[in-house]
Formats: sequence, structure tokens, C-alpha cells
Amino acid sequence: MDKTILSQVNAENAEVICAKIREETDSEVNAILGRAQSQAQQILQEARAQAAQKQATQLTILEKDLEKTREKAHSSLSLEKKRFTLEGKNTVVLSVLELVKHKADDFRRSAGYGDFLQKAIVEGAQVIEQQDLEIRFSYKDERLFDEKFIAQVNAACAAVVSGGCSLRVRKEEFGDIGVIVSSRDGRMMFDNRFTARLERMYESIYMDLLREA
Repeated sequence: MDKTILSQVNAENAEVICAKIREETDSEVNAILGRAQSQAQQILQEARAQAAQKQATQLTILEKDLEKTREKAHSSLSLEKKRFTLEGKNTVVLSVLELVKHKADDFRRSAGYGDFLQKAIVEGAQVIEQQDLEIRFSYKDERLFDEKFIAQVNAACAAVVSGGCSLRVRKEEFGDIGVIVSSRDGRMMFDNRFTARLERMYESIYMDLLREA
């Protein structure tokens, strides 16, 4: 074969081979690029999904924190409201009790005060349950403790104390309405003054007024 022709054939074959190589290379490169693009897309989707999940988790945590904050604020507001309400009621109750004390002192000038004193003495006699009793009264009530009143009270006490009773009366410097009844030897005493009676009933009266206030 002519050398010129052989050289031409070899050149053509080389060109065909190169073209084939280029084609295969391009095909492989395109395949690699396609896989890389697919993987990149998948990674991006996974990243977006993870970000969305993280965001949702953080949002849930934030909502829970906000709910706790709202509940705490509501609870604090409710407690504060109750405190103000209770303080207001307490002021009303104390005012009522203070008014009662003033009214009690006014009661001393009423027509029924003598009967009140007699009942207070008889009640004390029933508690002490002794025949020899001492009655201590306020200096403000001295006008009431005349012989007639003492005799009436003595008879009333004798009716409730076994074996009768004997009273000895004594004026004291306290200004409260009511009396203090004690045994003659001083071992037993029943304070039946208004303040003492109020103290014994204070808790019950206070709660009743608080409920009504």
C-alpha cells in the first residue's frame, strides 16, 4: 500500500478513536455531573428538612415557654387580685369590729345595760360554780351597783349555784363594759367583760364578717 494512503488511513483512524474517546468521556462526565447534581439536590432537601424540623422544634419549645410565662403571669395576677380583695375585706371587717367596740361603750347608757350586767354575773357564777364569789365592776358602772341591784344579782346567782351563793362586789379602774367574776380565794376567774367576750368570739365573728364583706 502506498505510504501516503497508509498515513491517511492511520490519521483517520486516530481521529475516529479520539472522537470515540471524547464521546465516551463526555458521556461519563455528564453521568458524573448528573449524579453529583442529584446528590446535591438530595443533600439540599435533607438540609431543608432538618432545618424545618429544627425550626419546628424550636417553635414548639418557644410556644411552651410562652404558655408557661402566660400561666405564671395569670397566676400572679390572680393572687394579686385576691390579695387586694382580701385586704379590702380585712379593712372592712376591722372597721366593723372597731365600730362594735364604740357601740358597746354607748350601750352602757342604755336602759338594758343593767340586765346585761346581771346576765354577765350569772354566767360567770355558773362557770366558777362556787358559793363565795367576788364581782369586779368598772368604776363607770358604780351608779348601778346599789343595794337593790346587788340583792337582785345575788338572788339570780343563788338560783343557778348549788347551795346558794354570797357575793362581794369591788370597783375596779377598767373602763370596759361587763364584769370579772372570780372565786373569793382568787383561784378561779371568769373575765366576762366585753373585750374578753369579743376575743373569745373574735375568730368566729371575723370569719363571718369576712364572708359577708
